[in-house]
Amino acid sequence: MVVTIYVEKCNGIDACPGNGLCIDVCNLDAIENINGRPVIIEEACTECGLCVMNCPNEALSK
Repeated sequence: MVVTIYVEKCNGIDACPGNGLCIDVCNLDAIENINGRPVIIEEACTECGLCVMNCPNEALSK
């Protein structure tokens, strides 16, 4: 199972206090900015948890 993004907590990259920090901390490029929202690329995600630990809105979980 890959990381899940809870859309009710994630208001998109422009409204994020971390300006899409989840994308920046992912060393595997497993999160992409698609239409202003972070999207998990399942094939690339190894569930390392960096994005989960760094999300200022607690909108990610594994």
